Amino acid sequence: MTGKNRIRLAMGAVAAVSFGVSLLSLTYMNRMARRLTAIAAADVHLTEISESISIRILEARQAEKNYILFFDSTDIDLNVRLIDGVLTDVSRARRIAPHSAARFDSLVSLLGDYRENIQKLTFLSFENADKLTRVGRRLMQTERELQGLKHPQQSGLDGWTTDMQIALLAVSGELSPDKIRTLENLKRTGKQIMALTRKISDASRASLAANAEQALLLAARAQRDVLTLLLLSGVFLGVLMYYLPRRLFEPFSRILRALRAVGRGDVAFPLPGIESKDEIGELSRAFYEATRKIRYFNELVTEKIVEVKRNQQRVLEEIHEGVIITGPDYKITFMNQAARDLLQLKGEAVSLKDLPGLWNSLQARLDQVDPQDRSPIALKAGKLSVGALAVSVIPRTGKGGRVENILFLIR
Repeated sequence: MTGKNRIRLAMGAVAAVSFGVSLLSLTYMNRMARRLTAIAAADVHLTEISESISIRILEARQAEKNYILFFDSTDIDLNVRLIDGVLTDVSRARRIAPHSAARFDSLVSLLGDYRENIQKLTFLSFENADKLTRVGRRLMQTERELQGLKHPQQSGLDGWTTDMQIALLAVSGELSPDKIRTLENLKRTGKQIMALTRKISDASRASLAANAEQALLLAARAQRDVLTLLLLSGVFLGVLMYYLPRRLFEPFSRILRALRAVGRGDVAFPLPGIESKDEIGELSRAFYEATRKIRYFNELVTEKIVEVKRNQQRVLEEIHEGVIITGPDYKITFMNQAARDLLQLKGEAVSLKDLPGLWNSLQARLDQVDPQDRSPIALKAGKLSVGALAVSVIPRTGKGGRVENILFLIR
């Protein structure tokens, strides 16, 4: 893989991580929003259905009373339609809140009992319609009387719980026992239906309030989770941004260190990725080839220098004149045997100053020489008599006109 493709891949990875984090956050928030909406919608629908059931039951009870008063079959038909509507609402509520199936089963059972009593009331009404009408009228009168009483206990109504009970007891001498039981069953079933419907409605309202708190908790949890996700993604991207540049540019750093090592003279510095097929491999192979040639030529030059010095040493040894070579500080770097013999030197001499006969004769002349006036190929010799000897002084200058060494020839 080439370096350009690696950079493209790294940028694509960073973009993919950023896009993935954004998509994951959006998906999570949408899922939480749908969940909250579903919970709230279920409670709202259940509350609406409960209210609809209550209204239909009240309308059915009113149609029941109208039938008792006026003996009109349209009231029974209306009652039946309303009960069918209640059963439909109960089926919808069961689908919305399956956890309340027991209450809905009880409500369906009570509605079945109520419908059965309505049918029985219709059948019994044909036995004596006039008498049933009078019962209904007395029922209405009794209801009005009960509504006008402020203290039921003072009027001898102690223990009578509702107007329907009072009316049934008041006309019990004119209706058959079956009719009385039917009316009592209708009253009791209607009360139970209303009570159960009220419980379902209250439960749905309580659930709606509880779910509102749950929605707040879920919203806080969603916010916390999203912040955690963003923090983790930020840490991951930070690590990625730190690691990728180091990984991508580490070969270049190693090549730079290799160049600096070559500048210091170390041509054996290891290089990265010589076997790879990308740009780094090509650059490493080219650099390796260059350092190999530099190493080869350095070895060749070293060998030549050693050979030249060896030949020079041999030539200087074979010269019949005395030869002394010193540095700019007059430290002796070479002295052949002829010079030792001519100077009658028996010990070791480290500096020209250790040769007082030669040094005292040359010192005044050497102090007057200006090294800046000497060119690298110029030869200036001063001949002085040292006893029976003649000395030639040949300075050798290097780069910048600085004196590198001084050659003394003694004859």
